[in-house]
Amino acid sequence: MRLLPLLALSLFACRETGETKYVTDRDEDGIGEDDDCDDEDASVGSPATYYADYDHDGHGDAATGDAYCERPAGYVETGDDCDDAEAAVYPGNTEVCDGLDNDCDGTVDNGAESTLYYADADGDGYGDDAVTTYACEPEAGYVELGGDCNDADAAYNPGALEEDCEDPEDYNCDGSVGYDDADADGFAACAECNDGDATINPGASESCNGLDDDCDGTVDEDAVDTTTYYADNDADGHGDPSSTAELCGLEEGYSATGDDCDDTRADVSPSATEACNGYDDDCDGLVDDADDSLDSSTASTWYADGDADGYGDSGATSLACEQPAGYSSLDGDCDDGDAAYNPAASETDCADPNDYNCDGSVGYDDADGDGYAACEECDDGDAATNPAGTESCDGADNDCDGEVDESSAVDASTWYADADADGYGDAATSTVACDEPSGFTGDSTDCDDTSSAVSPAATELCNGIDDDCDGSTDEDSAADASTWYADGDGDGYGDASSSTVACDAPAGSVADGTDCDDTSSDVSPAATELCNGIDDDCDGVDDEDESIDALTWYADADGDGYGDAASVAIDCDQPGGHVADDTDCDDTSADVSPAATELCNGIDDDCDGSTDEDSAADASTWYADGDGDGYGDAADSSVACDAPAGSVANATDCDDTDEDINPAATEVCDDLDNDCDGDIDDDDSSLDTSTATTWYADADSDGYGDPGSTTRACDMPAVHSANGDDCNDGLSWINPAAAEACDGYDNDCDGTIDDGLATSTWYEDNDGDGYGDVAVTDCAQPSGTVDNDWDCNDASASVYPGSASTCPWTSCLDLLDDGIASADGDYWIDFDGTATETECDMTTDGGGWTLIFSDDFDSGADSGWSTTTTTSCGAWGTILGGYGVLAGTTVDIDADTYDIAHTEAWLELEYVALDSWDGETAYVRLDGTTVWSQAQNNHSTSYSEVCGWDRGYYGSYDSLWPVSETLAQSDDSINVLAGSTLDQGASDESFGIDDVYVWIR
Repeated sequence: MRLLPLLALSLFACRETGETKYVTDRDEDGIGEDDDCDDEDASVGSPATYYADYDHDGHGDAATGDAYCERPAGYVETGDDCDDAEAAVYPGNTEVCDGLDNDCDGTVDNGAESTLYYADADGDGYGDDAVTTYACEPEAGYVELGGDCNDADAAYNPGALEEDCEDPEDYNCDGSVGYDDADADGFAACAECNDGDATINPGASESCNGLDDDCDGTVDEDAVDTTTYYADNDADGHGDPSSTAELCGLEEGYSATGDDCDDTRADVSPSATEACNGYDDDCDGLVDDADDSLDSSTASTWYADGDADGYGDSGATSLACEQPAGYSSLDGDCDDGDAAYNPAASETDCADPNDYNCDGSVGYDDADGDGYAACEECDDGDAATNPAGTESCDGADNDCDGEVDESSAVDASTWYADADADGYGDAATSTVACDEPSGFTGDSTDCDDTSSAVSPAATELCNGIDDDCDGSTDEDSAADASTWYADGDGDGYGDASSSTVACDAPAGSVADGTDCDDTSSDVSPAATELCNGIDDDCDGVDDEDESIDALTWYADADGDGYGDAASVAIDCDQPGGHVADDTDCDDTSADVSPAATELCNGIDDDCDGSTDEDSAADASTWYADGDGDGYGDAADSSVACDAPAGSVANATDCDDTDEDINPAATEVCDDLDNDCDGDIDDDDSSLDTSTATTWYADADSDGYGDPGSTTRACDMPAVHSANGDDCNDGLSWINPAAAEACDGYDNDCDGTIDDGLATSTWYEDNDGDGYGDVAVTDCAQPSGTVDNDWDCNDASASVYPGSASTCPWTSCLDLLDDGIASADGDYWIDFDGTATETECDMTTDGGGWTLIFSDDFDSGADSGWSTTTTTSCGAWGTILGGYGVLAGTTVDIDADTYDIAHTEAWLELEYVALDSWDGETAYVRLDGTTVWSQAQNNHSTSYSEVCGWDRGYYGSYDSLWPVSETLAQSDDSINVLAGSTLDQGASDESFGIDDVYVWIR
């Protein structure tokens, strides 16, 4: 049994009279052989104490401790469990609400995370905040929700409705009633959704502010201050201008800009770069080659193909998306003037010395001296390679038959099929080739080419297969051969001392070798231990406490016939001082047992699990003190040994739901009989007037009273207000809740007139010309003011922006955009700090063009031109250039833009073609970009002789071409270039220009 104490033994036993008894200690560890678990090993000492752990929680029953050399199954080292029948109970566990002493500290459910419950006297589902209790489960009459302001009437609770705007009762306990209008917005509390904000009511307009302004249950719908956003279906940050939505803020799937030209492609938007793909990637209206901003890295290189043979000149290229006329995608032409020469040409005549296919050699050569011309063999650089060569495995077509390394090669190898890809081939299936074919190998020793697990390199296993191809199957040396044990008694457990190794079990053998008696089939590790003096289950111990027929006994220390359930002994025989009953709750006192009488003494006398129950013989009567004021409710009593929580011996409270109401309380303004004397508030002479409210006379009935006219009472007198902040009690539209208006009154009583209003800045216009000077700020526009401060002289109506050198403007476009001028004419503009009178074009292409340069050459050419020679050209007047002056050259000018911010340049000029042009191109460029070009042919009689040389025969005419072009441009200088591709002398072909104008905006 497991009740014997662990004895401390010494080397010497008790000494008897006249003799000394010695105990053998062979390993000299100080422990005699009777108490040593192994007296042959000094590292092994006395038995250790182990405790039965019936509930498997890692803590054992202290009453079951016993000494063992090895820990028995179901035992642990610690014996501190207070309930070894319940796995949820042991020292150190967390206490929870389950009616158990989870942490073994002697108290049930202490420190557990309990719930706060509220007394619900009226049964409306809401409890009184003043009457609470913490418990694992709610008691009768308690609920989890508090907040009830009258727990004696079920009509009052936080879930009640206040639908009658005339009813003054606060049914939902929120401190206000339905007919109140706390924010003075003209809507009763029950008719709106926020009675604390005058801007929120059913009559308000919805705004983008995250609030339900109009109390319709929806936030920010149909707001008055929405912003237009554009659908951005392709999520490229640019929206579709045709798909808009009015929103309070930018939402997913929308963009603030509506400038996308294709909202189905994320790679097409004003932010994208134009590429060669057939799309207007950057949304500028131009596609691929037509767009000057094209990313040339996406374009293709084309080669000039002068002879139209499909191959171009590698030295004459053009970058473009589409193939230009006269160009090819293929280069390598060695003579682009003769279609017979190109990389695809045939050289079939071995006697022809021309390199038609542009490969650098010709057919009649024999470069390797092997007796075969280049056109007769496949490699004229290797004498061993020719039609008479011998094929070898070298990656070359040695015999020029069009095949490389065929199986007939002199050094080809034999390969064997390796169907299972294990590196070993089938000797019965072979092929000859230079290189190892797919699915073949050079080894022919596989005995099963259908399984990669079978080969000379495999490990032999017990599987009925010759895995290693050695001709034998399932040898005893197989890697997974098993050890088998003789089973003489046929109980399925073998004798460890009689074993053999083989793939299959020999007759009379088993895989288990743990039988401790192979002569009896009733004894084995699978047998059940019995109280019979035999080690039935082969665990080395006879008749242990775990025997299936062992009995359970309980200690009866006080001898009252009832045992202690916590002190258990399991044994085949009944131990002394133990009984079969386990219902004693205190085995140290014979006065405590299931047969005893319960008394109010703090003891569970009758062992029923409860202490000092209300049924105890000496229990007392107590009265509920729900509000905790020390006075109980005579109508609510109970009998118990000790005063229940919230109970007292006094029964004189007239309202046990309020701790401020009892015979000792002071009467205050709260509509209650606080002192239980039958009188309430103003009717009670003992009223504490310090609790009364100060009311203010409200003569104009605007809800705000006169701070100088007050009275004190519990309830508000007629024509009074609780608010004394009115600064004018004679005008109802003046009070702290009024909106400040631009009227010269302090409407909102904040001490300042017309404050907080939106103001604007205006400017005095003393000369009445519509342009102001001195700033004035007010909530309304004063007389004699305007909304701009652009006047340079407010004493003269004739001086205003752009009208004089004393008042120049920034640009013609700003004059137009600011609404100052809209007619073409001369205006004063600020050119880099210098007032300059120049011409403004206010009508062409939307207007706003500032003229920064002009030259009609009548008084000579501007010094900025690279060629300054002028010529009087008949009816066309004086031009720059002329007959015999210019041919095949260019003229340019750098025109300073005088520091005017701009994004476009506009060039106007007349281009003059003189004499016998015969297809040459005339062109004009702005900043290197060709803005105008034309192939000119002056042979046509539609032209006339104006200022060239009249040769008297066909081809000596002149022509004049007006040029007017714009270009995106924002630099501080503009380069103007006029040129041509003239290829004859100036006496045969000439040109000039006239009336040059450069504008910006």
